[in-house]
Amino acid sequence: MDGAAIFEMECTVCHSEGRSGANLQWSYLDAEEIARVIINGRDGTFMRPWEDRLTPEEIKAVAAYVKSLQQG
Repeated sequence: MDGAAIFEMECTVCHSEGRSGANLQWSYLDAEEIARVIINGRDGTFMRPWEDRLTPEEIKAVAAYVKSLQQG
């Protein structure tokens, strides 16, 4: 699975410059925590659960890609 391609297709609508989603470069979460956020969403935010739209393998690939973006 290509986590970057999935992210580009599904996530950049919110997680890109000037959008409502968090700037993922500064995330402190590890890959497992990122996967949980993708699966369950985040209460009180626009981040909805993706468990029904992405396979477990896709979620793992996106989580690994997001982890690779971290600078902080």
